Amino acid sequence: MKMELRISHQDISLENRNILGTIFFPDDREMGFALVDFLTKCYFFNRNFMGIFCDYFLPGFENAAVAHFTKLPIDDDLQQPFINSLTPIWNELLKNEQYAQAQIFWENVLQMVERLAEHFNHRIHKGAIFYYLGISAILNGEIEKGYRLMGEALAEDIETYKKADPDTPAYKFVHFDYEGKDQKFRYYLEDLRGILIDYLGKYKKENPSKLDSNDIQKKFLSIHPNNESVLLLNYSLARIKQRFSVNNSSGNFLAGILDLNLLFDLTQVIDMSLNPRIGTPITDFTELWKKKNSNVNQQKLGDLNSYIKNNGNIYVVISSLLSRNFNDLNWGKLDPIEYDIAIVYVIRNHSAHNIDPHLMLPINSYALLQSIFNVLFFTIDIL
Repeated sequence: MKMELRISHQDISLENRNILGTIFFPDDREMGFALVDFLTKCYFFNRNFMGIFCDYFLPGFENAAVAHFTKLPIDDDLQQPFINSLTPIWNELLKNEQYAQAQIFWENVLQMVERLAEHFNHRIHKGAIFYYLGISAILNGEIEKGYRLMGEALAEDIETYKKADPDTPAYKFVHFDYEGKDQKFRYYLEDLRGILIDYLGKYKKENPSKLDSNDIQKKFLSIHPNNESVLLLNYSLARIKQRFSVNNSSGNFLAGILDLNLLFDLTQVIDMSLNPRIGTPITDFTELWKKKNSNVNQQKLGDLNSYIKNNGNIYVVISSLLSRNFNDLNWGKLDPIEYDIAIVYVIRNHSAHNIDPHLMLPINSYALLQSIFNVLFFTIDIL
């Protein structure tokens, strides 16, 4: 039986342990052999992958790794070739759609690297491990876990490379940069970006704007001070992708809570995007209306707050705003984007109070999401 790995665009037979071992560890013959032995066991005994992994990898390969790293100068990023040497196993697991196994694999690698860091009494960079773990979790449908790990990966990269925009796969993932050959999740990012562009198209039908996808990338997605807000947007789009992948709109209490959380998080994206630029608490939203030359001011927002407090039902207000039929406060005629700004304002400042997701269910989730994205695009438009 012949096993081949796809490495650096070359087919390399596992039968030739000298070639494969020296690719990753040209100066350490024993480490190269240990790697090949491990790869061979993992591939040829893949029916009991984790058993082989724990029985052979932890005691044998880890000892070889300690001996290998002992020969090297201590450096935060010293394990990168070591981690790269293990990706063929992960790629094989992904190819076979063994996403849970892929997570277990990298979780064990992470534990081993942490033991190595303790052994050498020195920090070891773990950005790549968190990145691979994050991809594995997202592919397994564990969106929240996957994005937590992507956030960890980016934080590791920033700490190691001492810059807010490191040239790493995690940073590129967060900022929707899927052009590089090191981005293993290109198709997923293309899908998320496609969702965003669909919302943009609908925004431009109601609002005069020359904003296009390149403007969004240049003015918002690619800017490193927006790391947190872009990551939250990325995560929100992933939840939208998952939320509407099946018809689960029949409604229940938990579904209402989850939808409300998603809507609130998207208002936070707008919040974080505006705050550094306008220097004004986003809770009043007057700056957005000023940019629109609207007659809505702080006093009128105060009237809206009082109305919601006395009425006790924000969902009636949201529904009226969504239908462009909110006349209770005599605001006069508003443009579509002004209604949308009001919706974002209400969700941002009132959705955590007197929550009754059952009342939220009749409201059109698609239309609500579009309203929030409209405000995000308007915000990018005026930056």
